[in-house]
Amino acid sequence: MALHWCAAGMVEAGTQFRRVNGHLHLRALRTALEHHAAADNVAANKHNHTRNIA
Repeated sequence: MALHWCAAGMVEAGTQFRRVNGHLHLRALRTALEHHAAADNVAANKHNHTRNIA
């Protein structure tokens, strides 16, 4: 019964939700952030090598 009440509450609340401004651009933002994070990881890996001199 609790699941039924939860579902009914979500249906009722869904009528009051509003779209986020710029929601059509979220996919492009995600792609840009993934590319930026990947570039940061590559740069960090390049400069964090330790050298063992024996």
